[in-house]
Amino acid sequence: MNPITEDIKDFLVEAGAGEFGVIKESVWGIFIGKEPDEPTNTITLYITPGIVEKQMNNDRHFYHSAFQIRVRSNNYKQAYAKTVECSDALDRIGSSVNEQTNTIYNNIVIDDEPLPLPKDTKSRSIFVVNGTAFRRKIA
Repeated sequence: MNPITEDIKDFLVEAGAGEFGVIKESVWGIFIGKEPDEPTNTITLYITPGIVEKQMNNDRHFYHSAFQIRVRSNNYKQAYAKTVECSDALDRIGSSVNEQTNTIYNNIVIDDEPLPLPKDTKSRSIFVVNGTAFRRKIA
């Protein structure tokens, strides 16, 4: 099974929220684990602590994989809107199967509203949301 950030990245790219690893000012770049200084408009994904739940009658593990989406832009409203766009895109996924990683997603839930953080050293606006993906490996 992939790190949750890899699959969230794929979902966001598929939804048109941005492009993975692209460093161009005209495109929202999606990054994993490290937010680059450029481009200005970024979506960065981080793994946060989750839970592994083991069923007693078999060896199946259910993962409550937690993640954070951090959105940065020069424009406060634009950063907020992109955070909401990412949240909405993940909320719409519902139940799905990632056949490349043999993972079943029962649900992806965004746990909170966009939270503004202090501006960075270049005075860019930052918002974060946290989410949980309920998933398991296909046996």
